[in-house]
Amino acid sequence: MPEDVQQYGQKTSVHMVKSGTSLATDARQDMVVLGGSDGTCCISPLNDLGAAQSVSVGAGAVTDVAFWEAAGRSLPIIATATGAIKIFSGNEEHASLSRHAGAVSGLSLHPCGSILASVSEDKSFVFYDLESMTAASQTYTNSRTWRQSGYARDRLTTSTELTCCHFHPDGHLLAAGAIDGEIKLFDVNSGESAATFDAGGPIQSLSFSENGIWLAVVVQTSTSISIWDLRKAAVVKVLELGSVIRSIDWDYTGQYLAAVGSDCLVVQHYDKASKEWSEPLRKATSGTAVRWGAQAKSLLVASTEGSLEVLQ
Repeated sequence: MPEDVQQYGQKTSVHMVKSGTSLATDARQDMVVLGGSDGTCCISPLNDLGAAQSVSVGAGAVTDVAFWEAAGRSLPIIATATGAIKIFSGNEEHASLSRHAGAVSGLSLHPCGSILASVSEDKSFVFYDLESMTAASQTYTNSRTWRQSGYARDRLTTSTELTCCHFHPDGHLLAAGAIDGEIKLFDVNSGESAATFDAGGPIQSLSFSENGIWLAVVVQTSTSISIWDLRKAAVVKVLELGSVIRSIDWDYTGQYLAAVGSDCLVVQHYDKASKEWSEPLRKATSGTAVRWGAQAKSLLVASTEGSLEVLQ
C-alpha cells in the first residue's frame, strides 16, 4: 500500500565494497550480492549483513550481478569489465564464462532459472545454459541508419554497443538497451529482432513490469523515466523525477516503480483503479542500483560509497 511505502526509513547501512556498481537479490529475496568498482563483491544473507562474504573477480570493475538457484543454493553471478562472467559457490569460483570481447554491461536471468543472458560493449548478446555452463548462442546486433545520396536514401546497417538487458516476464523476449538510443527486443528462441524502439539517447536502465505490457526505460543522464506500452510501441507516460536516474526496478505487482540516482531515491505508484500515478516516497539518498526486497516490503540501495542501504 502507498501508505506503507511512505513509512520507509533507513534501517541498515553496511559498508561492503569500495564503490557500489551493481546489486541483486536471489529468487527468495533473502540473499544479496553487491558489486564493486575494484573487482570485489560482497554476498550476504539479508537478515545478517554482518555475515557478508567478500570475493574477488580479479582485475576490472564488477559491471553487473545476478543469482542462479542451483541444487537449493543461491550462487552469485558476477559480470566484469574484462568480459568474463564468474559464478561463485561460497568464496570459491564455481565456473567462468567468457564469450565477450569487451566489457559485459548487463546480465538477466530467464524466468525458467537456467538461462542467462549477457550483453556487452562488443555489440553482442549471449544466451548461456547454466546447467551445462555452455554458450547456446551469440548474436551481434544491428542498427539501421540512413545516408542521403542525391534524391535517394540508402539504408546502412551497423553494429552498436549494448548497455543493459532484461528478460520479459513470460520469457519469450529479451529487451536490450543500446548506446545509440535503441531499445531492441529479441525473440529468445530464434535470436531474431522482434521490435526496435528509439528512446532518443544511450540507454541507462530498463525494467519490465509484472504484466509484461510496460517497459520502463531511462536514458543516460536523464531525470525522467519513460513508460513504454509494448502493445502500442509508444511511450504512454513520462515520470519526471528532477534528478539524474541511474537504476530502476518494478516491484512484483507492477504497481510500484523504484528509482535511484545522483541525489534521491523515489518510488512511483500506479493505481489501477484510477489509472493515476503518485509519488509515495522520496528520500535524499544517492545510489547506483536499487532493488525491491522480499514481498516489496523493503528497498535495497547500492551507494556510490560502497554501502548497502536497506529501507523498510
